[in-house]
Amino acid sequence: MSKRILLLPIMVLILSACEKTKDPGIEIPKPIDKAIVSTLWNTVTENYLYKNSDGSVAYEQKTVYDEPKKTTIQYKFQEDHRVWRIDKVDHTPSYYGSWELIRENKKDFVVITWGANKIDKYEVTSYTNTIMNWHIVDTKGSDLQYTKDGQVYTASSREGTIELHCPCRD
Repeated sequence: MSKRILLLPIMVLILSACEKTKDPGIEIPKPIDKAIVSTLWNTVTENYLYKNSDGSVAYEQKTVYDEPKKTTIQYKFQEDHRVWRIDKVDHTPSYYGSWELIRENKKDFVVITWGANKIDKYEVTSYTNTIMNWHIVDTKGSDLQYTKDGQVYTASSREGTIELHCPCRD
C-alpha cells in the first residue's frame, strides 16, 4: 500500500511532464473505401502512353478537362460495388461495371470489371477527401486503339495516370 502511495506522485509528475501535441491542421482523409463510395468523381487530367511490343512509346495522349461539370469522364462508385462511367466529353452512353478495392504490398488498388471481361486495375497513388490519383497497372481486354494523324492504330500496352476530383466535398 505504501509503495502505491509513493508511486502516485511520480506518475502524476510523469504525466504532467508530457506535452500535448498541437493539431497540425492537416486534413486526415477517410479510409479509401469510405472516400470513394457514394460520390461522383470527375476526371481532371488523363495522361496515357501507348506502347509498341518492344516497349517504345508509340503515342502520348494528354487530356485536361477545364470544365469538369460540363466536359469530363465521371466515375460513380456505389456501396453495392457497382460503378458507373459517364462520358460527358463525347456524350456516349453511360456504362457500368463492378469495382473492388484490394490491398497488395501496402498499396491500394481499384479494380474495375466492365462488360465483356474488360478489367482495369489502378494503383491509388494518393488521395484526400477531394482529390485522388490513379496509376494504370493493368488494362486486360481494354481498348488499346489510338488515333494519330487521322489513322487508327492498336498499341501493345498502355500506361498512364488519372487525376480525379470529388466536387461534392469542396
